[in-house]
Amino acid sequence: MAETALQGPTHFRDFDVHLKLLYKTNLYLGAQGWLALAFLSATVGEPAAAEDLDSAIKAAAEFSPLLTSARSRLEGCAAEVTIARAEGLPTVNGTLRYSKELGKYPGAGDGFAAETSVNIPLFRGGSVRNGVKSSEAQCDASSASISEVESEVTLMLTKAYAEVITNRKIVTLNREAVTNLSAMLEGVQQRLRARDLTRTDVDQAQSRLSLARGRLETALAALESSDAEFQRLTGRKPADLLPLPSISGIPLTADAAIEIAVAENPGVIAARSEAQATRFSLNSAKGDLLPQVYATANSNYGETPQNSLSQGRYAFGTTVGVGMRMSFLREGGKMQRCVQLLRALLRPNSRL
Repeated sequence: MAETALQGPTHFRDFDVHLKLLYKTNLYLGAQGWLALAFLSATVGEPAAAEDLDSAIKAAAEFSPLLTSARSRLEGCAAEVTIARAEGLPTVNGTLRYSKELGKYPGAGDGFAAETSVNIPLFRGGSVRNGVKSSEAQCDASSASISEVESEVTLMLTKAYAEVITNRKIVTLNREAVTNLSAMLEGVQQRLRARDLTRTDVDQAQSRLSLARGRLETALAALESSDAEFQRLTGRKPADLLPLPSISGIPLTADAAIEIAVAENPGVIAARSEAQATRFSLNSAKGDLLPQVYATANSNYGETPQNSLSQGRYAFGTTVGVGMRMSFLREGGKMQRCVQLLRALLRPNSRL
């Protein structure tokens, strides 16, 4: 049963119950019988230690798919920071080309060429700097989201933990009530046979017993539900659960609680970081509309082998320069629409 604290296969649990009954009734087994029971107890092993709330929370943190997803999002944000920084790094391209003349004069057009070009961004309107800051702010938001998910998982697990303990006690009380009412019904029936009570008293006792059995079934269903919720959060069935620890550090007033929540609530921190990331993204989009200045360096090497029509030639050259590029209508006005979109997204979070 889910409400019992014993672990292991069913026959081991039954053995443990029977062994306790033997101790309670002081049944005499003799030396060989007690030695056999002691050997069987040693093979079964000691029951599992009781579980406290902290160990249950740790199990939920390792098992929860919500936390796994939040950690994956944080890893993705860290990669986005690297991608944003790469936008401001130099670009190096290389080209190798070999040609072969297949026409009327074989070998006349044969040749080999190599080209290397380096493009170094000098000014991009602050789009790279703001893009990096936006990615870093998004990482802060993802980190705060992990804390928020941890708080939600802790709250759900604490609720399930408390419900398991409460429902186990309720099941125990209802079972005791059923046992007492069954004994009471038997006593009423005996008094009826002795003509000390009426049939109405028996019907009332049976009604109370039926009601108690119904309450027991309801309590068992609630216990199964709380056990399932505990298993859903931790990935394992609840064992013996220790009482809930005492709670400390609770704010004394509602105003103090609100002040702490505004300053330390992970959801509020994540919202602030996301709003900051949107601001940096808006500045980065504005920077993309500004002129871009870059430096270039190109190196070329060409070789034409000697043949019957021409002498072999070799050429090598290097050029450097600075250029500026400005887009008057980039991708049909896409960047202008991005700026408008980011402004609309930032408007609801202007107070954060």
